[in-house]
Amino acid sequence: MFDKKIELKLALIKKDMTQAELAKKLGVTPEYISYIIGGIRELSYLKQIEAARILGVPREILFK
Repeated sequence: MFDKKIELKLALIKKDMTQAELAKKLGVTPEYISYIIGGIRELSYLKQIEAARILGVPREILFK
């Protein structure tokens, strides 16, 4: 299975959504999303659930 960075990128592509759009929906900055994809930061558990809902992917796949 892919790592979470790739899974998150793939989910964004499948939803035709930019990092900035996801950031806005989550109430974080686009830079923060970039840090998550880069493995520098983590989303809180509640934000993980919200991101998974927005992207239509189980949280366990996006954030292992």
